[in-house]
Amino acid sequence: MTLTDTVTVSITLTTGSSIPTITSLLPNSANPGIKQFIKISGSGFGTVASDLKVYLQNSTGNFYNMRIINATDTEVFAGLPGGIPGNFKLVLYREGFGNAIAGTSGADNFVY
Repeated sequence: MTLTDTVTVSITLTTGSSIPTITSLLPNSANPGIKQFIKISGSGFGTVASDLKVYLQNSTGNFYNMRIINATDTEVFAGLPGGIPGNFKLVLYREGFGNAIAGTSGADNFVY
């Protein structure tokens, strides 16, 4: 007896989409006691804010999630949460496309 199964696979390709890349932060330093906003510029962010996560990470591995206010494919505005003084990496994650880390080779680049 021989069994034959047929499997149908559907693949959706979104053209024009790419891995996110960060080119600048404004500001790149802030007072940790004052909540404010940050503008993240780059490309490949998409336009669906719910697909994005933005956070600060310090050298001890602590994460500080940021609230996304607005997103376009080239700019994201997010709320800085306030936190402890130090150097941080800013990481932008786009669902299905991966991480972008601000700074050369992921070097710390945001200072509270």
